[in-house]
Amino acid sequence: MTMIDEPAKAVRLHRLKPPPNSEVYLIKGADKFPTHLIVSGVSLGYSQEGELFRANCGHKFQQFRICPYCGRTIDGRNTRHTKPWGAKCAGQRIVTVDLAHRFETDTLQIRFNVVQPLPPAVDRTDFWISFQTAFTMAASDVLMIPPRDIDGTFRSQSDQGSRGELVIYDRVPGGAGYVERIQEELPQVLAETLRRTRDCKNRKCDPQGSCYACLRSYGNQFQWESLHRNLVSDWLSQVLSN
Repeated sequence: MTMIDEPAKAVRLHRLKPPPNSEVYLIKGADKFPTHLIVSGVSLGYSQEGELFRANCGHKFQQFRICPYCGRTIDGRNTRHTKPWGAKCAGQRIVTVDLAHRFETDTLQIRFNVVQPLPPAVDRTDFWISFQTAFTMAASDVLMIPPRDIDGTFRSQSDQGSRGELVIYDRVPGGAGYVERIQEELPQVLAETLRRTRDCKNRKCDPQGSCYACLRSYGNQFQWESLHRNLVSDWLSQVLSN
């Protein structure tokens, strides 16, 4: 939080990485999963009342020290402080917390339970992170919307099972109907996902890795080591050829 009397900081010649958020977790999603009419073996669950959860544990997971009275973040052990707008704060108790955010939006759960070959188990996180990244980028291209307007994650379909599912959600508060359009454009989105992972425009890009021309962005910098486009293209090329 910026203080009213805080002096201007020197301009940096490079950008610092922000503290990474946690993964996004789906709390409430769809109840029904009808089979897609065109893409064989794929079922979809759409909800206009999806609920998700995200948290931030601070730099190096050291949490945040916050005054619950005025909301200021406190550095060090000294509890005496002023409020963000300059007045003295009467609060003397500092709490150490993670910051959490629960939000509602449109969600789409995509399951590949009957395709051949089946996708890797959900614990193959490199595959699912790469697939989720490529899919959301492809969807933004097909729908011709800014990449920041949709996002995704993945999870197990059940507490005991190992089958995974993609979870795509609108980042626009309350939903903007983008994930609903993905249902209609799913064949095109999957085809673009394959093209992005198989045919990177950067000839020097290693298929066993990724680059800015295919999967990498500033926003997913904490996942770069997990982005391997060949894992997606090898699997998806077989699925779409059946």
